[in-house]
Amino acid sequence: MNLIFRCAIAIIFMIVVLITPPGSAIAETGPFYFGIFAGYTFPENMTWHSKASGDTVSLNVDNAAMVGFKLGYVPTQIRMLAFELDFTHILDHNYGPAASPRVTEAGDVYMHNLLFNVLLRYPQGKIHPYGGAGIGSSFFNVTNFESSQGVTSLQRANTWSFCWQFLGGVNVEIASDVSIDLTYRYFGTDPHLTVADVNYRTSIISTGINLHW
Repeated sequence: MNLIFRCAIAIIFMIVVLITPPGSAIAETGPFYFGIFAGYTFPENMTWHSKASGDTVSLNVDNAAMVGFKLGYVPTQIRMLAFELDFTHILDHNYGPAASPRVTEAGDVYMHNLLFNVLLRYPQGKIHPYGGAGIGSSFFNVTNFESSQGVTSLQRANTWSFCWQFLGGVNVEIASDVSIDLTYRYFGTDPHLTVADVNYRTSIISTGINLHW
Protein backbone atom coordinates (compact mmCIF):
# COMPACT_ATOMS: atom_id res chain seq x y z
CA MET A 1 0.00 0.00 0.00
CA ASN A 2 2.89 2.36 0.77
CA LEU A 3 4.28 1.60 -2.70
CA ILE A 4 0.93 2.50 -4.32
CA PHE A 5 0.83 5.79 -2.39
CA ARG A 6 4.38 6.75 -3.44
CA CYS A 7 3.73 5.83 -7.06
CA ALA A 8 0.57 7.97 -7.13
CA ILE A 9 2.47 10.97 -5.75
CA ALA A 10 5.20 10.48 -8.36
CA ILE A 11 2.64 10.28 -11.17
CA ILE A 12 0.95 13.54 -10.10
CA PHE A 13 4.34 15.23 -9.87
CA MET A 14 5.34 14.08 -13.38
CA ILE A 15 2.01 15.17 -14.88
CA VAL A 16 2.37 18.67 -13.41
CA VAL A 17 5.96 18.96 -14.68
CA LEU A 18 4.95 17.81 -18.18
CA ILE A 19 1.94 20.10 -18.57
CA THR A 20 3.57 23.21 -17.10
CA PRO A 21 5.68 25.15 -19.63
CA PRO A 22 9.19 26.20 -18.49
CA GLY A 23 9.20 29.54 -16.72
CA SER A 24 5.44 29.63 -16.28
CA ALA A 25 3.97 30.74 -12.97
CA ILE A 26 0.69 30.30 -11.21
CA ALA A 27 -0.69 33.07 -9.04
CA GLU A 28 -0.84 32.35 -5.35
CA THR A 29 -4.13 30.73 -4.40
CA GLY A 30 -6.56 32.39 -2.01
CA PRO A 31 -6.62 31.54 1.70
CA PHE A 32 -9.92 29.63 1.66
CA TYR A 33 -10.67 26.40 -0.18
CA PHE A 34 -13.44 23.85 -0.59
CA GLY A 35 -12.63 20.32 -1.72
CA ILE A 36 -14.38 17.10 -2.64
CA PHE A 37 -12.59 13.76 -2.61
CA ALA A 38 -13.12 10.03 -2.92
CA GLY A 39 -11.03 7.00 -2.20
CA TYR A 40 -10.74 3.56 -0.67
CA THR A 41 -10.32 2.22 2.85
CA PHE A 42 -8.18 -0.72 3.98
CA PRO A 43 -9.36 -1.65 7.51
CA GLU A 44 -7.37 -3.66 10.00
CA ASN A 45 -9.05 -6.47 11.91
CA MET A 46 -11.76 -5.04 14.14
CA THR A 47 -11.81 -6.02 17.82
CA TRP A 48 -15.35 -6.82 19.00
CA HIS A 49 -16.09 -7.35 22.70
CA SER A 50 -19.64 -8.69 23.04
CA LYS A 51 -21.58 -7.30 25.98
CA ALA A 52 -23.99 -10.26 25.88
CA SER A 53 -21.40 -13.05 26.21
CA GLY A 54 -18.32 -11.15 27.40
CA ASP A 55 -16.30 -12.78 24.61
CA THR A 56 -13.80 -10.89 22.44
CA VAL A 57 -13.22 -11.75 18.78
CA SER A 58 -11.01 -10.32 16.04
CA LEU A 59 -13.07 -9.67 12.90
CA ASN A 60 -11.73 -9.40 9.38
CA VAL A 61 -13.23 -6.28 7.75
CA ASP A 62 -13.72 -5.82 4.00
CA ASN A 63 -12.24 -2.89 2.11
CA ALA A 64 -14.71 -0.14 1.25
CA ALA A 65 -15.12 3.02 -0.79
CA MET A 66 -15.34 6.44 0.84
CA VAL A 67 -16.37 9.96 -0.19
CA GLY A 68 -15.98 13.29 1.51
CA PHE A 69 -15.65 17.05 1.39
CA LYS A 70 -13.63 19.63 3.30
CA LEU A 71 -13.45 23.34 4.03
CA GLY A 72 -10.00 24.75 4.66
CA TYR A 73 -8.09 27.93 5.47
CA VAL A 74 -4.42 28.82 4.90
CA PRO A 75 -3.42 31.93 6.91
CA THR A 76 -2.04 34.55 4.53
CA GLN A 77 0.91 35.38 6.81
CA ILE A 78 1.66 31.76 7.82
CA ARG A 79 1.21 29.74 4.64
CA MET A 80 3.01 26.74 6.08
CA LEU A 81 -0.13 26.08 8.20
CA ALA A 82 -3.59 24.96 7.12
CA PHE A 83 -6.77 24.32 9.10
CA GLU A 84 -9.47 22.02 7.78
CA LEU A 85 -12.91 20.79 8.69
CA ASP A 86 -13.54 17.55 6.83
CA PHE A 87 -16.45 15.15 6.54
CA THR A 88 -16.03 11.59 5.31
CA HIS A 89 -18.54 8.83 4.69
CA ILE A 90 -17.19 5.27 4.69
CA LEU A 91 -19.66 3.16 2.77
CA ASP A 92 -21.28 0.00 4.10
CA HIS A 93 -18.78 -2.89 4.34
CA ASN A 94 -18.90 -6.40 5.81
CA TYR A 95 -16.99 -7.92 8.71
CA GLY A 96 -16.57 -11.49 9.98
CA PRO A 97 -17.63 -14.11 10.53
CA ALA A 98 -15.35 -14.90 13.46
CA ALA A 99 -15.96 -17.21 16.40
CA SER A 100 -14.95 -17.57 20.01
CA PRO A 101 -15.74 -20.71 22.04
CA ARG A 102 -19.25 -19.38 22.76
CA VAL A 103 -20.29 -16.94 20.01
CA THR A 104 -19.93 -16.16 16.32
CA GLU A 105 -20.07 -12.56 15.12
CA ALA A 106 -20.67 -11.19 11.59
CA GLY A 107 -22.30 -8.14 10.06
CA ASP A 108 -21.74 -4.84 8.30
CA VAL A 109 -20.76 -1.32 9.31
CA TYR A 110 -20.75 2.21 7.91
CA MET A 111 -19.53 5.54 9.31
CA HIS A 112 -19.95 9.31 9.07
CA ASN A 113 -16.88 11.16 10.36
CA LEU A 114 -16.43 14.87 11.08
CA LEU A 115 -12.91 16.00 11.99
CA PHE A 116 -10.92 19.19 12.52
CA ASN A 117 -7.39 18.94 11.08
CA VAL A 118 -4.24 20.99 11.58
CA LEU A 119 -1.70 20.62 8.77
CA LEU A 120 1.92 21.60 8.18
CA ARG A 121 2.58 22.21 4.49
CA TYR A 122 5.42 23.31 2.25
CA PRO A 123 4.32 26.87 1.34
CA GLN A 124 6.41 27.64 -1.78
CA GLY A 125 5.77 26.87 -5.45
CA LYS A 126 2.93 24.86 -6.94
CA ILE A 127 3.55 21.51 -5.20
CA HIS A 128 2.83 21.37 -1.47
CA PRO A 129 3.64 18.21 0.50
CA TYR A 130 1.79 18.24 3.81
CA GLY A 131 1.15 16.27 6.98
CA GLY A 132 -0.91 16.68 10.09
CA ALA A 133 -3.51 15.29 12.46
CA GLY A 134 -7.17 15.69 13.28
CA ILE A 135 -9.74 14.92 15.97
CA GLY A 136 -13.50 14.78 15.83
CA SER A 137 -16.60 12.64 16.11
CA SER A 138 -17.70 9.49 14.28
CA PHE A 139 -21.24 8.15 13.80
CA PHE A 140 -20.64 4.37 13.87
CA ASN A 141 -23.50 2.14 12.69
CA VAL A 142 -23.54 -1.68 12.73
CA THR A 143 -25.93 -4.44 11.77
CA ASN A 144 -24.61 -7.51 13.58
CA PHE A 145 -25.54 -11.19 13.62
CA GLU A 146 -24.54 -12.93 16.85
CA SER A 147 -24.86 -16.73 17.05
CA SER A 148 -24.69 -18.59 20.34
CA GLN A 149 -25.72 -22.19 21.07
CA GLY A 150 -27.39 -22.52 17.67
CA VAL A 151 -29.46 -19.34 18.05
CA THR A 152 -28.73 -16.30 15.85
CA SER A 153 -29.93 -12.86 16.87
CA LEU A 154 -29.99 -9.68 14.74
CA GLN A 155 -28.54 -6.65 16.51
CA ARG A 156 -28.66 -3.09 15.21
CA ALA A 157 -26.76 -0.37 17.03
CA ASN A 158 -25.16 3.02 16.47
CA THR A 159 -23.47 5.71 18.47
CA TRP A 160 -21.32 8.83 18.23
CA SER A 161 -17.75 8.31 19.39
CA PHE A 162 -14.47 10.20 19.54
CA CYS A 163 -12.27 9.67 16.48
CA TRP A 164 -8.82 10.75 15.31
CA GLN A 165 -6.61 10.59 12.26
CA PHE A 166 -3.09 11.21 11.03
CA LEU A 167 -2.83 12.35 7.43
CA GLY A 168 -0.27 13.29 4.83
CA GLY A 169 -0.05 13.81 1.11
CA VAL A 170 0.67 16.28 -1.65
CA ASN A 171 -1.37 19.20 -3.03
CA VAL A 172 -0.70 20.45 -6.56
CA GLU A 173 -1.89 23.83 -7.89
CA ILE A 174 -3.10 23.50 -11.49
CA ALA A 175 -4.59 27.01 -11.75
CA SER A 176 -4.81 30.14 -9.60
CA ASP A 177 -8.05 28.88 -8.04
CA VAL A 178 -7.88 25.08 -8.52
CA SER A 179 -5.71 22.39 -6.99
CA ILE A 180 -5.70 18.60 -6.77
CA ASP A 181 -4.43 16.42 -3.97
CA LEU A 182 -3.58 12.88 -2.99
CA THR A 183 -3.98 12.01 0.69
CA TYR A 184 -3.24 9.10 3.01
CA ARG A 185 -5.15 8.92 6.30
CA TYR A 186 -4.78 6.57 9.25
CA PHE A 187 -8.11 6.71 11.06
CA GLY A 188 -9.30 5.25 14.37
CA THR A 189 -12.34 5.19 16.62
CA ASP A 190 -13.43 3.10 19.64
CA PRO A 191 -17.24 3.20 19.86
CA HIS A 192 -19.10 1.80 22.87
CA LEU A 193 -22.26 0.32 21.39
CA THR A 194 -25.19 -1.18 23.28
CA VAL A 195 -24.17 -4.63 21.94
CA ALA A 196 -20.38 -4.40 22.03
CA ASP A 197 -17.26 -2.34 22.59
CA VAL A 198 -15.39 -1.95 19.31
CA ASN A 199 -11.86 -1.02 18.23
CA TYR A 200 -11.74 0.14 14.58
CA ARG A 201 -8.63 1.19 12.61
CA THR A 202 -8.25 1.80 8.88
CA SER A 203 -5.90 3.24 6.28
CA ILE A 204 -7.54 5.48 3.67
CA ILE A 205 -6.17 6.64 0.33
CA SER A 206 -8.10 9.40 -1.47
CA THR A 207 -7.75 11.90 -4.26
CA GLY A 208 -9.71 15.10 -4.76
CA ILE A 209 -10.06 18.55 -6.27
CA ASN A 210 -10.18 21.90 -4.45
CA LEU A 211 -11.54 25.34 -5.35
CA HIS A 212 -9.68 28.31 -3.80
CA TRP A 213 -10.76 31.89 -3.19
